[in-house]
Amino acid sequence: MDGMTLSIEEGAVIALIGPNGAGKSTLFALMMGELAPTSGEIRLDGRDMRGFSPERHSRLGIGRTFQTPRLFAGLSVTENMRIALRARNQRQSVSALGKDDAGAALGEVGLLEQHKQTASSLSQGQRKRLELAMVLALQPRVLLLDEPTAGMGVDERATIMQLVMGAVQRRGLTLVFCEHDMETVFAHALRVVVMDRGRLLADGAPEDVRRDPHVQQIYLGTHAGRAAS
Repeated sequence: MDGMTLSIEEGAVIALIGPNGAGKSTLFALMMGELAPTSGEIRLDGRDMRGFSPERHSRLGIGRTFQTPRLFAGLSVTENMRIALRARNQRQSVSALGKDDAGAALGEVGLLEQHKQTASSLSQGQRKRLELAMVLALQPRVLLLDEPTAGMGVDERATIMQLVMGAVQRRGLTLVFCEHDMETVFAHALRVVVMDRGRLLADGAPEDVRRDPHVQQIYLGTHAGRAAS
C-alpha cells in the first residue's frame, strides 16, 4: 500500500476494484491479519489490530472468502460445515455439534440437498456457496469476499450475489467485495473504491466512480460505456 487511507462505515456495501496488481488482495490480507503492515494502522472499532493473528481477526468479527475457495476437499459438505462451526464453538467437539446447526447454514446458501457430497464433487458455484456458509457460521460482522463470482456463468453469478446480499441484509453485515465483473459491481455496491498500484484512485457512489475519467482510462475502459448504456 502507498499512503492509502480507507474508512469503512458499519453497514457499508463496498466494491473494491482495480486492475491486476492494484493491491486488492494485499489489502484484504492486511485487513484479515494475514500480512503485517510495515507502517500505518489497521483498526476495528478504534482498536489497533496490528500483530493480531487471522484467527483473532475472525473472533473479533471479520470473515473472509478467497478467489479459489479454501475447503476440505475430501470431506463432505456437512463435515466442512461442522469444522467451521467448531471454530465458532471451540469448547465443543465436531461430533457434538448438531446436524441442525450445519443444516441451517447449508439451507441459507441452498446446499442442503448436497450435504452428503464431498466438497471436491461440487461445481465452482457450489464451492463458493459452501465457503460462504462456512464463513457465515463464524458469525462475522465484517465480510470480505475476494472475487465471489470468479469462474461462474451469468446465472451462477446472479445466484451467489443474491445469497450474499440476502445474508448481508438479514444479519446486518458490513460487506467489502473485490470483483472484476462490472455488472455485478454496479448492480450491488453502494460505494465503489478503485485502487491502482497500491494507491487509492477513486472512492464514492457507483455512478460518480463510473463517470470518473481517470477510472475509465486506467481500469474501466470500454466496460464503463457498456455498463452505462
